Amino acid sequence: MKHQDLDFHHSSTELFVEIQFGCLDQSDKATFKKYLTFDDKIVVRKTAYLGGSFEYRGYIENPSEEWLQEANASAYTKSDLANSLPFHPFLPDSGRITKQNIIDAQSSYIEQNRDQINFIFELESTNFLGLKTVAKGIFGEVYFIPAVKEASDDFTSKDSSVFGKMYADVVALMSEHNEDWKDTKEKLGRLFSTLNKQDQDGNENPDRPQQLSDFEKELADELVSWGAKVDIEVVAPDIEAVFKANTQVWIDDGVRTDIKRKGHGLQRALTVALIQVVAKKAIAAAEEEPDEEQGNRKASNSRYFIFEEPELYLHPQAQRSLFDSFVCLSESGSQVILCTHSSGLIDVEKVQVNLYRHKG
Repeated sequence: MKHQDLDFHHSSTELFVEIQFGCLDQSDKATFKKYLTFDDKIVVRKTAYLGGSFEYRGYIENPSEEWLQEANASAYTKSDLANSLPFHPFLPDSGRITKQNIIDAQSSYIEQNRDQINFIFELESTNFLGLKTVAKGIFGEVYFIPAVKEASDDFTSKDSSVFGKMYADVVALMSEHNEDWKDTKEKLGRLFSTLNKQDQDGNENPDRPQQLSDFEKELADELVSWGAKVDIEVVAPDIEAVFKANTQVWIDDGVRTDIKRKGHGLQRALTVALIQVVAKKAIAAAEEEPDEEQGNRKASNSRYFIFEEPELYLHPQAQRSLFDSFVCLSESGSQVILCTHSSGLIDVEKVQVNLYRHKG
């Protein structure tokens, strides 16, 4: 959910959220080695700025000695200075010393002498892993369901909606396995290729409609004094995008209408139905993974569900069913955070689940 100017308190120009990640596997520890603390955790901050921009930065254990700080590496590339510092045994024996050589030497020295170095836990001065938006893909998808929301927002075909994200997977599967779909894409590609001067192999296209060629010539004649030519190229549309853009969801509970015309209870139930489908798909995907891959976190499979008063407009039995869906989501590996006033979303037999819910 994109931040807005009204989210900022009074005259402040930035706001941030910090998250600590633990229980890291070996793959995570290798990926986030730079940010790994002594107790095998990482802390990441996302900062939003007034006007719409944002950035990710991680906390690092920075040595108090300036010559061991990565930010100062470029200051020690002169051979005489570099070889006078304690990390010189880790430098190349010959050749020009680069900034990366200094960084590698600093890292090697720190690994071997960690117990003798004083560290300061501080926010890095550069972007997380070196790129502005890389963290967004690494940490997975976030689904935020506020207390008051139109179900139609979740059921649009836009990639940002819950339905849109799932529908995109369905379209991708159709594109991969449905022969009629594949055939249609090929025919559409051939059709549009006949509209251009050259075919797909770069040869002159004899089947091009004369009307397009005449139109190009008329335009070129008007630009003859400029010495300019006109080439009209027709690009085949992305059939998956067209398919999604022209999709609508209708609900028939006796009367067939769009979602906005249904009651809030049914709208909420539709959102819950989406959540249940996501849960079942996540569990199925987890069961299909080979055992050796179970411990490796995949960014594309990381999902965070944040619900604000999910019990609204739902009767008690529906709330219990919703709780079961949340448990399924959690057991599939997703993170589930709730803010609720309903006892229907509490189960004393699932103490650990409830503790996590309470902390949210």
